[in-house]
Amino acid sequence: MKNLRDIFKPENLDKVPTHFWENNNKICYYPSSGYDFRHIFYWDYYCDKENLQFPKIFIHTDFTCLDWNPLMDKLEKEEKPLPHPLLYCGYILDVFGGGNSIVIKNWTELFLKNDVFYPNHDLFHFSDQIKKNTHKVFAIQCQLINLERDVYSLKSGTSIHSLSGRKYTVINPKDIQNHNKFRVVDEEGKEWNADYNLFIFPTAKQFIILLFTMENSNFFYDVLLENNIKIDFLTHINDGGASFGGSRIKMDFIYLYTETLGLMNMLIDCTLENKQRHFIEWEHHYYFNPKSNRKPLIRKTPEINLNNWSMTKVYFPDSTGIYIKRKGDTGHQNWNYSNFDKEPSSMNEAKEKTMRIRENGYYIDEYYHYKRK
Repeated sequence: MKNLRDIFKPENLDKVPTHFWENNNKICYYPSSGYDFRHIFYWDYYCDKENLQFPKIFIHTDFTCLDWNPLMDKLEKEEKPLPHPLLYCGYILDVFGGGNSIVIKNWTELFLKNDVFYPNHDLFHFSDQIKKNTHKVFAIQCQLINLERDVYSLKSGTSIHSLSGRKYTVINPKDIQNHNKFRVVDEEGKEWNADYNLFIFPTAKQFIILLFTMENSNFFYDVLLENNIKIDFLTHINDGGASFGGSRIKMDFIYLYTETLGLMNMLIDCTLENKQRHFIEWEHHYYFNPKSNRKPLIRKTPEINLNNWSMTKVYFPDSTGIYIKRKGDTGHQNWNYSNFDKEPSSMNEAKEKTMRIRENGYYIDEYYHYKRK
């Protein structure tokens, strides 16, 4: 197996701390991710509960996400340039539960050693629509802030640095009136209630999102399998292939390679029993890269054996929407709430938790967590 770091050119690699590339770090893969970061909170919850190592690397693949800016309406109304929220230090990608949040610390563009950005035209509707941010790779360094663990546990007098690098001293880690604030003093002696999302917390979980803006099967065959990269966690809950997405097929061929990938935990939007009807079809599926020597037809016997996996239902809030937050300036409601273990008992409970309710009456997504026995 190649170290994931080895697939990139040296340029900019020094901007990503070396501890993220250690061989024993866990990796989570999410194809067709869009702007959905809820699964990071779920894996955080699950790893803590099961005493497992939290992934240090989350691989997200989505061809067009960075060429569709969720701030576009605001850009047009205000006629001023705003950064893309996925490429901006300090942006909050998501807020979940009681205020826990994912915050961007910094980002950098990385460059693959091999030019593999040639998606199979027969499998992809938009293969000729290469835009400013497609066929690129971005390493987005983030922290997951837990209020109880990272903010409220700070001691008065503790030194803490902001995302911009400035040093502050904590006066009061908990603002009773506003749990998004805590009181600090700067080196000049000026005090104020600061937004905790603008600080680096030593106890916060640190990870990187490797965002590949490439077609899913292009990434899967030409990067993941080609380099024998092992994946510990799979999130497969937002796949628009063969429906509203750009790909003509869903990524169900992932399950042909469960042993090759080394998968241990999978979060899926339907049962593997339902997906089994696709397996025979995928035994004769095809993929080719126009610039590679790979045979156009790939015949693959499914590696997955359902007897080796246990299944549990979990519930997330409805995945409709965009989750990028920053002081309200995206205009999206901060509504995410779930304890992951049970469905809300009533529509009233969902409303009380400010969860968005879709027109058809559903207000949560039912997912299936498969764990290797």
